[in-house]
Amino acid sequence: MENVQIILNEKFLQAEVQKLIRAEMVWWHMDDLRAKTGKSQNWLKDNILYQPRFRKELETFTHFPESQGDKWCFIADKMEQFLKLHFRDIFVQEECKVRRLG
Repeated sequence: MENVQIILNEKFLQAEVQKLIRAEMVWWHMDDLRAKTGKSQNWLKDNILYQPRFRKELETFTHFPESQGDKWCFIADKMEQFLKLHFRDIFVQEECKVRRLG
C-alpha cells in the first residue's frame, strides 16, 4: 500500500473545526443563530423573534435581551428544532410580504 499525503487548507480546517464546536454547543447567541440560518440579525428579529405568533413558544427556550448590553441567548437544540418545525411558517410569511410589495 502506498503512503498517501493529504494537504489541507488551514482556513478550511479552521472553519470545519468551528462547525464542529458550534454543533456541540448547548447555547447559541445571535451570531450562532445568524451562522446557522444564513440570515441577518434584522431579518431574524422581523421574521421570527418578534413575531407574535411565535413569541409564547420562543419564550420557553430564548432569553430576550432586557436592557442595553444584554444579549440574546437560545437553547441550541430547542431553537434548531423550532426552526425545522416552523420552516414553512417562517418563509410563507416572508413570501406573502414580498408578493404584497411586488
